[in-house]
Amino acid sequence: SPEAAGSGGLLGALYWLYAHVAKYLLYLLTMVLMYFLFMVTANILASPLYDGIAGRMLARARGAAGRENPLAWWRIMGEEVKKAVFVAALPVLLVFVPVAGQLLAPLAAAGLLAFDFLDFAFCRDEPRFAVRLRRAAAQPLTLLGFGLPLLVPILNIVLFPFAICGATLLYLDTLGRAEGRPDSK
Repeated sequence: SPEAAGSGGLLGALYWLYAHVAKYLLYLLTMVLMYFLFMVTANILASPLYDGIAGRMLARARGAAGRENPLAWWRIMGEEVKKAVFVAALPVLLVFVPVAGQLLAPLAAAGLLAFDFLDFAFCRDEPRFAVRLRRAAAQPLTLLGFGLPLLVPILNIVLFPFAICGATLLYLDTLGRAEGRPDSK
């Protein structure tokens, strides 16, 4: 209130801090959360398309053109919503951890976003989410290397359409080899 701002002393200083610092920090936090949640929501809406692309790429890479079974779109979107809750919750929770959380939240967001794209190919070979997450987490640098560019504003809009292709190829080169498939080297 104006009288608090004009009264001086501690109350005036607290009002000034709220009006000029805390409010803008909250705006910044809100923008970051909206940006990250936009990426997760975009993946949910595009999940049937992403699944189709990943399925066709896997079928072609494994020499089974046309034999890769498409999944029902409602099942794909349902799985993506479950995955999105996990992918969105961890970085958001880390933001509220003092100091270390602010450093770890972007890294966790990058790794989980990379896992989100890798999972379209991975879920065709392994139906259990916990197993997929554990196996992907065993390669943190791979996830970070793939996920960090996807966090860059504007650049990610250009990269998202290609990310599913890159994630499927990355899956075939890393996690997919351990599945014991005929194409494994």
